[in-house]
Amino acid sequence: MVQEFQKEKVEPVRKMCDETRRLGQALIQSAAAGVSTTDVECNLQTLNTAWTTLSDRVCYLITYLVACHLMRTARVLIISRRCIITRNCDA
Repeated sequence: MVQEFQKEKVEPVRKMCDETRRLGQALIQSAAAGVSTTDVECNLQTLNTAWTTLSDRVCYLITYLVACHLMRTARVLIISRRCIITRNCDA
């Protein structure tokens, strides 16, 4: 589920961000002398910040989901273990 989410949702956005950064840098480098690239540079910085924030949040969410899954799995194991112990004690 997590890998599918990353592949289908996160990866396409990462690729678009990478391509936008690449094109933005190319635009800045190709600007004629005297042409201001401040707005493009500012927009690229905003994009970088937004991507970093999104990436951090996705990592946190994935970590949280994995932890929840592990806790759920542990709870099931504990409950099933109690059942086994209880059955063995009743015998």
